[in-house]
Amino acid sequence: MLSESRYDRPLRVLSISSLYPTKSQPYGGIFIHRLHREFHHFGAEVVVAQIADWHPGKLTSFLPDPIWRSARERRLNMLESLDSVRIAHPVVFSPRPSRFFLKRTALDRIVDAFERWVGSTAWKPDILLAHFALMDGVHAVEVGKRLSLPVAIMTWGDDIHAWPEQKSDWANLLRDALSRAQILVSCSRQMARDAVKWGMRQDNSFVVYGGVDTDLFIPSNTSEDSSSKIPVGLGQHAGRRVLLCVARIERAKGHEELLDAFTRCAGDHPEWDLLLVGALGDGTIQPESLIKCHKMESRVHWIGSVHPDDLPALYRSCDGFVLPSHREGLSLSLLEALASGLRVVTTDVGGHSEVVDKEAGWLIPAGDTERLELSLRELFSQQGPATPKGARRAAERVGTPRQNAGRLVQHLRAIVSLN
Repeated sequence: MLSESRYDRPLRVLSISSLYPTKSQPYGGIFIHRLHREFHHFGAEVVVAQIADWHPGKLTSFLPDPIWRSARERRLNMLESLDSVRIAHPVVFSPRPSRFFLKRTALDRIVDAFERWVGSTAWKPDILLAHFALMDGVHAVEVGKRLSLPVAIMTWGDDIHAWPEQKSDWANLLRDALSRAQILVSCSRQMARDAVKWGMRQDNSFVVYGGVDTDLFIPSNTSEDSSSKIPVGLGQHAGRRVLLCVARIERAKGHEELLDAFTRCAGDHPEWDLLLVGALGDGTIQPESLIKCHKMESRVHWIGSVHPDDLPALYRSCDGFVLPSHREGLSLSLLEALASGLRVVTTDVGGHSEVVDKEAGWLIPAGDTERLELSLRELFSQQGPATPKGARRAAERVGTPRQNAGRLVQHLRAIVSLN
């Protein structure tokens, strides 16, 4: 572990992140925040920048413009700080009606917003850290050019694996951003290899895992009377065994294969229930309809999202974990499950194979329902070499957010020194 250090001059990091916890979504981007809140231990100050669209304040309620009303609602939902991490909100001006204003692209207006914000504050950044190559990295390289600041881009998954395919010009934007950033930091070795394919120089690419708090997520103490405090959503499962899946509800997370596989083996293992935890995602999956289609209403339950503070107790109250994603960087919920001593069944995507060995669980090909069913049967029957202790050791190898924040700050400081 890197030793905690003090510096005469704190490293000032402006973190550009389109995903960060809000009042209504406290779990969104929590893996990024858990790194940020540890920066001060390593002589670094971080300010998170979440761009906000301009609106005419309280007058918005009296004006017939739904875009302005939506902008005000989003801004009111944003936090000003979290765990002593300051969150700034550079204001992006969107001209309405546009025909009365000079033509400037959306990217130009976003860069203008960052330049105005940096110019208005005494706190001046030494480096820009963009979370997600698209579009935070695209914004950061332009802001860095305007303000003569070095740029680090951190990739987490879909920004490399999925988003470049959604729009024809996004692939070019990704290549341009990665080629212009001073360094790329990836959440797994596989992510780093995938980013190199998009044009990032391999010698400027580093791996820093997000990590998991192994003091917060701990295995269940079987000597405790867990029935005295059953977490929210587990009341109907009291006295039964629970297989947990924590993920956004969408096709890319493999929920369809999961329901197929669980339905096939549920009759042979009547003591097991399946609990789905996660907010609705991109609309490709409707969980109630999916459960009803499989006639599994009595065995499969979806409880929506759970507050981060309630997650440790939730994991400890379950008996196994499954995540059949089609793609990932390195799943945070997978790390939390491992740290909680749960044997896991997950797909060999992203950095999962870097963490999950035979003593921690089962790795299967993405989209393979038969292998998923077989692995679930082995988990239910207590077969195979995977053990709670093996799962815990796998999580400990990844490191904690504090340990990995130290590694990240070290890379950022090196780039600032070179510049």
